[in-house]
Amino acid sequence: MSAFKNQHFVPQVYLRSFSTDKRSINAYNINRKKYIEQASIKGQCSKDFFYGKDLTLEKVFHFPEKVLGQGLKYLHANGQFDAHWRESMKALLLTQFFRTDSHVNRLKQMEKLFASAVSDDPKHLTELGIEEPTREDILRDGLISAIRFSEMLDIFNCCIVCSNGHGEFFTSDNPAFHMNKYAHLRKLSLHSGLFHAGTMFQFPLTPCFTFLMYDRRCYSISTPRGDKVYYCKSKDDVLALNEATFFYAFKNIYFENNVREQIEFIEQESDFFRNQFGTVRSFGIPESSKDGFIKYRVVSEEEAKSAEKVLIHLSSRKPPIRRVFQPLKVRTGFRPFDTHSAAGTFPDKSIYERSKALGY
Repeated sequence: MSAFKNQHFVPQVYLRSFSTDKRSINAYNINRKKYIEQASIKGQCSKDFFYGKDLTLEKVFHFPEKVLGQGLKYLHANGQFDAHWRESMKALLLTQFFRTDSHVNRLKQMEKLFASAVSDDPKHLTELGIEEPTREDILRDGLISAIRFSEMLDIFNCCIVCSNGHGEFFTSDNPAFHMNKYAHLRKLSLHSGLFHAGTMFQFPLTPCFTFLMYDRRCYSISTPRGDKVYYCKSKDDVLALNEATFFYAFKNIYFENNVREQIEFIEQESDFFRNQFGTVRSFGIPESSKDGFIKYRVVSEEEAKSAEKVLIHLSSRKPPIRRVFQPLKVRTGFRPFDTHSAAGTFPDKSIYERSKALGY
């Protein structure tokens, strides 16, 4: 059992891609504003029995970690992914998204916010069957979500972004994350989800390569000869992607060589942007009904307390994008499907129906 005590939520094989000696890695702790040179990879992005003492989840993740390691070797050797590896990386990205300490923390915050809206009495909450989920519960549900939502990966295109000598990419303890350039540019709600119109995922893979997965109906990116590799044309391209990595990091940044100057440049306004993260809670009470559907009116928490029936809606709030990755263009004439409800806006109606069928 002791051999499996130190469990990583970001695989060691992944972190080695940002290491010169494959044993240690340079780190920057954002809250303490402290650099740590040559920190042991074994001690990064891990906790004792993070996935539980029964080792079930820990061993389940061994397979995707092995596949990720093979994919990184292929990328190092070829400088790009073939069609097989592009599809595999989509699934690996989704798996990584649901397995981090950042994901657990975000879900626990949402659960606490929901419970406090229902009652302040722990006994009453227990009677209602509302209990704080354990870390293992959240991670198990996350793995199930990754498997179930993999059916939706066909709505995304993907490509490799090569730094092309214009700097180095760094990574973090929350390396696979999603944001929404389309919502930012159109000044729409930034409470966007995995399958909403304009969703884009980012996953740095090495100091030279970052993997992008994006809404194929919304975005396009020009790559030479159709090889699905975009070669950065300026330092601004690298900076835009690194800035997003920094903002979405949980606690630590990881890098191979000296990128301190860029980290310090990004950090100048990072506190404001990172503080935009959180969970938004809103309340609705029934206003009207038609054809079996109920329309709710948004009200204050105080007004909701006196209502007989209340809808509690929670959504993750993300920071606005300060620098957009310019090469990823919004397609001319893109018209998403707006549900005109809290469900949000989707690339088209069929994707909304598919995601709803999956319980999203």
